Amino acid sequence: MQVPAGSLPVNWTSTAREKEALASWLT
Repeated sequence: MQVPAGSLPVNWTSTAREKEALASWLT
């Protein structure tokens, strides 16, 4: 997944749970 770094928290990749939340946020 490629996204502008500035649009996300710096730790957005730290956990699968955060990735799930991110996916939900993006859609």
